[in-house]
Amino acid sequence: MKFPLFELTIIGMLLSSFYGYASPKTDTTLVSVTNYYGADLTPFPPKVRTWIMNEAFTKEYMENPPMMNSMLKVWWREDNNAVMIEMSYIIADGYVGAGTLKTLNHTYPGYPNINNTYGKYAKYQTLKFEWELKQEVEQLLQNDPAYAEIIEFSKKLCDEIEYDWKKFKAYKGPVKRTPNKRYSVCDGYANEVMDKILGLGCVEAVQKWSSTGHAWNVVKLTDGRTLYLDLTWFDNEHINEKTGEIYQTDDYDWENITFNEDLFRHSGVGYGSRIFNHDIGKLVKEKRKDETDELISEIRTKPIKRVKPVTQEEDKITSFRLLTIKQAEEQTIQKNNGQDLQSRKSREKTKNFNFMDSLNSLLLLVGSYVFIMLVLFIVTWVLMLWITVEMARQRGRTQVGWFLVALFLPLPLFPAICLFLLGDTNKRRFERLLEEQRFLRKHLDDDDGSRIVKRWQEKEKEEGHPWDYRR
Repeated sequence: MKFPLFELTIIGMLLSSFYGYASPKTDTTLVSVTNYYGADLTPFPPKVRTWIMNEAFTKEYMENPPMMNSMLKVWWREDNNAVMIEMSYIIADGYVGAGTLKTLNHTYPGYPNINNTYGKYAKYQTLKFEWELKQEVEQLLQNDPAYAEIIEFSKKLCDEIEYDWKKFKAYKGPVKRTPNKRYSVCDGYANEVMDKILGLGCVEAVQKWSSTGHAWNVVKLTDGRTLYLDLTWFDNEHINEKTGEIYQTDDYDWENITFNEDLFRHSGVGYGSRIFNHDIGKLVKEKRKDETDELISEIRTKPIKRVKPVTQEEDKITSFRLLTIKQAEEQTIQKNNGQDLQSRKSREKTKNFNFMDSLNSLLLLVGSYVFIMLVLFIVTWVLMLWITVEMARQRGRTQVGWFLVALFLPLPLFPAICLFLLGDTNKRRFERLLEEQRFLRKHLDDDDGSRIVKRWQEKEKEEGHPWDYRR
């Protein structure tokens, strides 16, 4: 099948642009970003613009001789996680299909599988939201001194600390530590913030929060605002799980230092899990600026005014009072320590007592159950022995022998089944016949009784059971 020269040219240019064999990149300043062949690229991230202008739809490609009036349309897909591009052009004169309008559609993809991982909060992981958040951060860094100060503080800590992947249980790959760093997991990051961020003038208080396997901070600013800060996930440091090498990206995860509580709660999940750790956290502790230090500093800077000179006698009295107060305070502290020790011992004693009480109750319950089961077993065994002996007696068998058999067999029901299948002995059957004969003689006349007995004797002989039971 033959293709027109123009179609082969277009196909070749498309393949070269997507697989890295494009012509040398052009100077993008020659074409305005706000009007790049009819498309305004300012609403899109720089990486999308670079891909459109320097790779997929370069100036050389858009102004290829076979194409006239090349135009672009660029818009966000409905889920805000991909950029849609439509190129249209008219085939130039002198080429097959001259004057025909052609369109080509392309997609710049966003992040895959965000819906499976984040569910309804995937909106915080889209390509568009990432770009809008970055723009918001840039505005805050320029116009919000408190935010800028905390970001600078956080970046400095991130440079000093390296995540200790060797102590992270969920990570099983190799680790190559960077020298001259402090190594810590998320709890250490949170503690560093607790210890140092109160030195910033814009911070009034700091809290430490934690959930299963993670820790972070919540910062209260002096202007009343609340800033949510997760230094571990904010850090731009990552690890290559195949080689174990630590590397840094060009940007930080800005959703982890934000005033937006909902974004902070639902923007990140734990490593190897789909749990929003920030959403299930609990407050661990809180620190505030030490007002005592400020008061001491104020006292030192201001001279003490005295109404009248203090005499030596007054100075002694004051010293004695101060000494007495100090001794009283020490005695109170010792008393409280003694009470605390006694209270702690009492709690430990009560705890041990409760444990022993629970253990005794459990043993009593188990012992009662074992006793009841043992009684039921013995009663059942005796009952089966009695049934076996009674069946042996009724069938003319040796009672003592069958008693011993039932006693030593693990299943006392088995001898009773055997007796049922064996039936009566010959002697026992003869005794039953005699009993029946006596009954007939008692209730019938001699002639009728003798006749019936003779008939039974004849029947016994015919069936091969002679009257003499001793055979």
